[in-house]
Amino acid sequence: MDSTHDVSLDVHALPAEVALFPLPDHVLMPGVPAPYRVFEPRYRSMVEDLLEMPEEDRWIAVPRLAPGWKSDYHGRPPVNPIATLGRVVTCEPLIGSHYFILVEGVARVRLVECSSDRPYRLACIEPLRDTTTVADLAGGRHQIVEALSQAVYTLSQIVGNTASDLTEALQDTSDIERLVYRLGAAAMDEPDERQALLEERSLLNRTGMVLNSLSDLIALSSCHLGASAPA
Repeated sequence: MDSTHDVSLDVHALPAEVALFPLPDHVLMPGVPAPYRVFEPRYRSMVEDLLEMPEEDRWIAVPRLAPGWKSDYHGRPPVNPIATLGRVVTCEPLIGSHYFILVEGVARVRLVECSSDRPYRLACIEPLRDTTTVADLAGGRHQIVEALSQAVYTLSQIVGNTASDLTEALQDTSDIERLVYRLGAAAMDEPDERQALLEERSLLNRTGMVLNSLSDLIALSSCHLGASAPA
C-alpha cells in the first residue's frame, strides 16, 4: 500500500469520471485559475452539460495535448495522462453560443480514458500522490518559504510590477504545495517545464525546479536591464 499522500487533496470529494478539455501547449496548475473561451461544438456541449449540474460538481480535466495531436485534433488526439483536475467556477455566455469559462485548478491526477456517449471525451481519474510531502519537511518548510520569498523579492526589486503575479502568489503561504504550483505557473513560460513540474512527485524537487526558474529570471532580467541583483 502506498503510504504517501497529498495533504491538500481530499480524494473523497473528487469525481469518479470527468470530461476532458485538452489543449495544445497549455498546462493548468492546481491552485491556479485559468480563463478559456469555448467555441468548438463538442466543448460547447460539454459546458452545457456542466451547467445542468450543481456548481460544486462542474468538474473538468485540462490535459496538455501530446506530440502527434495535430494529425487527429478533431478526433481523439493523444494527451498527457498527468493533468490537473479543475472546477468551472464561472461561465459567461457569449455571442454565437460560445462560452467564457473560468476554471480553478484543484488537484493533480492521472487520467484513464473511458468510453463516452457524449461529443466530448471522458476519463476516470486517479489521484497522483507525492513521494515526499509537507509532512516530510519538518523544519524545512520555513526554509522553503523563505527561499521562495527571497527569490521573488529579488526579482521584484529588478523588474517592479512585472513580477506582480509572483508577489501576489506569496500573499498566502499556508499551503506550500499550492504555493509552489502558483509560483511555477507564473515563473515558467515553456509548456515542457510546466508539464515537468506537474508530473514531479517530490515536493522538494518541485520547489527546486521553481527556484531554478526564478534564478534564471533574475539573471536574465539583470542582464537585460543592466542591473545587478540586490544582495
